[in-house]
Amino acid sequence: MTTTTNSLESASEARKERLIALRRRKLGQDVEEGGERSKEPFRFRQRNFDPETRTLRKHNAAEGEVDTVENQVQGLAEKIIAEDEERRNQELA
Repeated sequence: MTTTTNSLESASEARKERLIALRRRKLGQDVEEGGERSKEPFRFRQRNFDPETRTLRKHNAAEGEVDTVENQVQGLAEKIIAEDEERRNQELA
């Protein structure tokens, strides 16, 4: 019973230390320097919103075509249907 209590206490202490480190990181404090301010404060990353123009950012297709499953299987259904029709015609002939 004591070993489970000790392991729970140690796990609790480790979690508390991680939460404190995370809180410091979010506040822009450097964890290694013991709470002193880091060179650059924490800033939210705004990937879809442009704060200068106060509009949504539009991604250009020229930036790079994303290889998705939809792009990979485009036209595959039509190809399979055409092959199936061809096989049916060969079996009937």
